[in-house]
Amino acid sequence: MKLFFIIATTVFALNFLWSCVKSNPEAIPTLSSHQGEKLLSNHNYIFIDVRTKQEHDTGHIPNSTH
Repeated sequence: MKLFFIIATTVFALNFLWSCVKSNPEAIPTLSSHQGEKLLSNHNYIFIDVRTKQEHDTGHIPNSTH
């Protein structure tokens, strides 16, 4: 019974870790600078700056929200 518990726990842990590794980085959308400029001129979009406050203070896109 103890061996079964160890094997089951190991399989569960490996399955969990494998699901974390399999994320698809291509699924994250990216914008070119040209696309960003087009969206920036459209007032239906909000630009959110996710950098730290210090990074934001050194320079940021006009009208972006931190």
